[in-house]
Amino acid sequence: MKKSLRFLPLALAAAMALIGCGSTPQPEDAVAQLEKSLQYETGELSFTIPAENGEWDILIYGRTEAEGMGMSLHYLEGEDWQPGGLYSFAPASGCTELGMDVSCTIEDETASRTIDLLPLLP
Repeated sequence: MKKSLRFLPLALAAAMALIGCGSTPQPEDAVAQLEKSLQYETGELSFTIPAENGEWDILIYGRTEAEGMGMSLHYLEGEDWQPGGLYSFAPASGCTELGMDVSCTIEDETASRTIDLLPLLP
């Protein structure tokens, strides 16, 4: 019985590491989760901000051409990005550029990524 008790602290530490007990979510993981949530359905692009408590900065922008003239597009400006929130917008038809700059800060660590949204459109 003494031999098995000797390994108990080691086994508990390993189990806690596997389930992430007490670990802080990483901003890069949160940004990756947001990117994986992106989908296009019935004319709208949508995404979910992961539930991790972090500070989010998201800029969605694009460009369209009509009658030989270009126009800049901006979507969801002024949003108060909330963890766990679902957001959607209808991209303008004829987009020649559509992107999303995402930044997440969790406990003084920041991860940023630019995501090309055009491949998600039909």
